[in-house]
Amino acid sequence: MERGVMHFSSQKIEFAGTSETGLVRSSNEDSFGLLPEHGVIIVADGMGGYNAGEIASSVAVDTISNYLRQHLTNETPLDRCIDEIERAIEAANLAIAEAVRAAPKERHGMGTTVVAGIFRQRGLGFAWVGDSRLYLLRNQRLVQLTLDHTLVQELVNQHLFPSVEAAVMAGVGENVLTRALGAEGQLLIDVHNIEIGKGDVLLFCSDGLNHMSDRRSIEKVLNTYKISLETKVERLIQLACNAGGRDNITVVLAEVVS
Repeated sequence: MERGVMHFSSQKIEFAGTSETGLVRSSNEDSFGLLPEHGVIIVADGMGGYNAGEIASSVAVDTISNYLRQHLTNETPLDRCIDEIERAIEAANLAIAEAVRAAPKERHGMGTTVVAGIFRQRGLGFAWVGDSRLYLLRNQRLVQLTLDHTLVQELVNQHLFPSVEAAVMAGVGENVLTRALGAEGQLLIDVHNIEIGKGDVLLFCSDGLNHMSDRRSIEKVLNTYKISLETKVERLIQLACNAGGRDNITVVLAEVVS
């Protein structure tokens, strides 16, 4: 478990996060990174044969972290932060491609999802590729801020199904990605920003959590009072494991406490 505090002027943000293998997989292909001095949280979920998924997610987190360390200070304004996080993800995409070229046979098909956020005074900028997610808990209500880059979500976007649940019940694969770092073709990155305030809780996670747990169950854990962020992270991990734990599970929580 990693934990700490971010400070931006009068704002204080506490965070805690961990990554677990789950109950079925033999290795953990998720990675996450925390840069409290820059207000950065990154979660990546790798894919590929052998240990390629683990390599891809690790390369992504390390590349993004190193890039942002070099190009940001805690005084960098939010609009520039968003530009830099896009460039950092682009750099990670190139780094993964280079890693594949170094061992093409073993790393064929290697790639990773990523969701990354940068906190600044009263604001959060975030970017994502794939189906790792960012949620906001505000006034006890959990809202998904990212939109999955998956085949099933694309079909819903095209109004071919009324919901993701309906598409999955019709047999559409839930885990088929339409975007990922390391994939062939042009990299498309989605970016957004929101205002944040005291009491807000941000949840960054890999799909090992949300595929095993519904929104209301996650919301219930986050709304449990008088327990620490670390305990909430542990309970979310256990929630996914209790439902089967079929995938790796990464959870990072950040709470605006002042």
